[in-house]
Amino acid sequence: MATIDDSSAHGDGNVRLPDIEVESKLPIVHTQLKAGALSLPEALMQSVTTIAPAIAALFFTPFVVSLAGVAGSQRYS
Repeated sequence: MATIDDSSAHGDGNVRLPDIEVESKLPIVHTQLKAGALSLPEALMQSVTTIAPAIAALFFTPFVVSLAGVAGSQRYS
């Protein structure tokens, strides 16, 4: 069971967390791309073309395996 260190409790039941300064170190990159330039069809086509090789392997492998028995039976007949 998790416990809360109540050494920083102020008597009101709330635990105060220490203040931590967070610096944003994300670089700002200026490009010629415009916000909203790609809509759903463009993003969907990009996703399809990215996964196309995996889909091809998924459908092509069973076909090749099914032909392996046919090729072997013709060789030894």
